[in-house]
Amino acid sequence: ETAEKIAGVADDYYREIASKLGYEPYQRFPVTITKQVEYVNAYFSMAPYNHIVIFDSPCDESIDMYEDTMEKVFYHELTHAVSLNSKNSFWRGLGYMADFLTPVGISLTDFWYEGVTVSFESMEKGGRLNDPFFTQCVVETKIKALAGEKKFPSWRDVTGSRDTYPYGNDAYEFGACFAHYLQVTYGLEKYARFWKNA
Repeated sequence: ETAEKIAGVADDYYREIASKLGYEPYQRFPVTITKQVEYVNAYFSMAPYNHIVIFDSPCDESIDMYEDTMEKVFYHELTHAVSLNSKNSFWRGLGYMADFLTPVGISLTDFWYEGVTVSFESMEKGGRLNDPFFTQCVVETKIKALAGEKKFPSWRDVTGSRDTYPYGNDAYEFGACFAHYLQVTYGLEKYARFWKNA
């Protein structure tokens, strides 16, 4: 059932995301659906080749805010796949040797990867940026910073590159808010150019 749902939207989602990032689809991404874990999750990986894995299990309330949750989980991972493969012709050529040969994997952090995915998934009805429980952390941090109670986190604190506590969803929350800000302030065309230049 999940495979049928994803197959029904995959091509349209791919064209939509590629269009937002300013290029034509030029490759395929294998998708594996498995029940190997106890809760819904998914990931995209470039190693050893571009692929998406979706864990088809009961849904956790933190992501169950859509009418079509499995399709949106796929949309999020496909956005990773498309944004991380937004490359010029030179890097596309190197991709024939290995998908993980892409500069964005070296130059950007989770802040950017999750920022683009959560902001894109939130452009229509649903999406985490449209959920006040998701954005509460950023809103509360901003209020406390303005009141002088707490310093607003540094860039380093929210990049998603920390390997010590505290870490967690900061890259999703702050990255998505910043990506949304860039898209609204400068437009999707300039945002897409950023990804190509990254």
